[in-house]
Amino acid sequence: LLAVWNYAKPDAFRPPPNAEIEPIARLSLSSLRSLPIFIFAFTCHQNLLAIQTEARDGRVRAMSRIIGWAVGLSGLAYLAFSLISYANFGSVV
Repeated sequence: LLAVWNYAKPDAFRPPPNAEIEPIARLSLSSLRSLPIFIFAFTCHQNLLAIQTEARDGRVRAMSRIIGWAVGLSGLAYLAFSLISYANFGSVV
């Protein structure tokens, strides 16, 4: 929603056209300490058993369909966000 708002109101957070963009943080070996937190935040496979329990049809074929829809919808969400971000910031993204 913030990306869409920023696109609709371009003067909010958009850098000037010739602005020098500096990275917020530099990557180093010490930054790898947060990698397990990042990986855990984006893994949802532990929720599959709870979803299967709640599903009307818990067979393999039905679960494959549910997984396909989940992956497809999340892929579309990531694609939409990346396109809106590119529309906001261009090659600076």
